[in-house]
Amino acid sequence: MAFGRYNNMKNLVRYIFLCLMILCFAPLRAQADIQTSMYWAVPTQFNPSMAGCDSAINVIVSHRLQWTGLDKAPQRTFISGDSPYQFGKKRLGFGANLLQDRTKYFESSTTNGQASYSMKLFGGRLAVGLQFGAVRMKFNGSRISSLADGFGESSSAEALDTIPNPDYETLRDSLPHSDVSGSGFDIGLGLYYERKVRNSVFYGGFSVMHLNEPALITTTTGQNGYQKEVFRLPSTIYFIAGCNIYINNALFVIQPSVLVRSNSSVTETDFTLRTMFKNRFWCGVSYRTNDALILMAGANIKAFRLYYSYDMGISGIAKTSKGSHEFMASYSYKMELEKKKRHPHKSIRLL
Repeated sequence: MAFGRYNNMKNLVRYIFLCLMILCFAPLRAQADIQTSMYWAVPTQFNPSMAGCDSAINVIVSHRLQWTGLDKAPQRTFISGDSPYQFGKKRLGFGANLLQDRTKYFESSTTNGQASYSMKLFGGRLAVGLQFGAVRMKFNGSRISSLADGFGESSSAEALDTIPNPDYETLRDSLPHSDVSGSGFDIGLGLYYERKVRNSVFYGGFSVMHLNEPALITTTTGQNGYQKEVFRLPSTIYFIAGCNIYINNALFVIQPSVLVRSNSSVTETDFTLRTMFKNRFWCGVSYRTNDALILMAGANIKAFRLYYSYDMGISGIAKTSKGSHEFMASYSYKMELEKKKRHPHKSIRLL
């Protein structure tokens, strides 16, 4: 039993030090974007130029259970809607997103609006998009009564004794003694291009999120009195590329893709291969560098789409968990903005 309490205590200490890195040093920089395994299904999460990129009104809800099996593991939710609009010969797109990331001790949320404009270029279509919104982060310091908070009255002393040379006084003094929150104005910019070549469609996108590196000013009350801290969100660069290869008159569609995400401290790359059958059922596999091997599958039922993915951790804290689960559901209402084509390719989400 002592070993089980030791693991619980290690998990709590990990989260506390994570929160310390995020909120207790000034100036401060960290990654704030929500991770998603099925990135191709939610392109507006990381690129505003992809709002209204296909001829349909799209609404999607995504929920991610990160690192299941670890106590107080993150839960992340993304809700999005976007639509195209034809104004004469001009093609516009509009969208809105809501992102939330929650643990017992840490919360973040982002709301934003998006607008895009697309034009024909080099036999394909180029879109440019802009995003404006607000980001808010909160550390629930009032929920921490001790390092053993949440593990029962009998676990505290015995579990603390299992960790060698713990410096609990220093850690406790470093934590805010009350709830700490901050908010700021956020800007994003993106480009997207797609082109059909024979029986294939190639696409690529580039975006910079948190372009203005918003500064979240927080205040804390600790043993050293009233303090002001600055948490600055770093700009994050995204690059997506892929193609849709139609086989046997679109009976099968092969969909390789890649997503690169990079900021001042870390770079991640997702390599993905999916296969769709009769535009109804699909499955795929993905690899995220130094993090996870991902299995995914889904189905299209008329205008509704269902998605599921499972991350098998291969390093760090992800490896000690039972994996991560991601669920998505979406609805699309098609709009006749363009002439029908033999192989529709107006969306990288559903092909």
